Amino acid sequence: RRRLTRPPCATLAPEAAPIFARCEINAKTVGVKAFGASAPRLERCLIDRCGFQGLRVMEEAAPVLVG
Repeated sequence: RRRLTRPPCATLAPEAAPIFARCEINAKTVGVKAFGASAPRLERCLIDRCGFQGLRVMEEAAPVLVG
């Protein structure tokens, strides 16, 4: 399990489509910030202890959450 802890842990550029698998995401503010036409896939990730939102979705972003 990989731990992501920066505030925010990940900011995704428009049209990015990363895959996060078995991650632990915690941040002081936002865990993952998706905007534009990004489409992140989070597989079996634990999003915990984020100060505001665990996953912030803006504009046309379309995240996929699995497990």
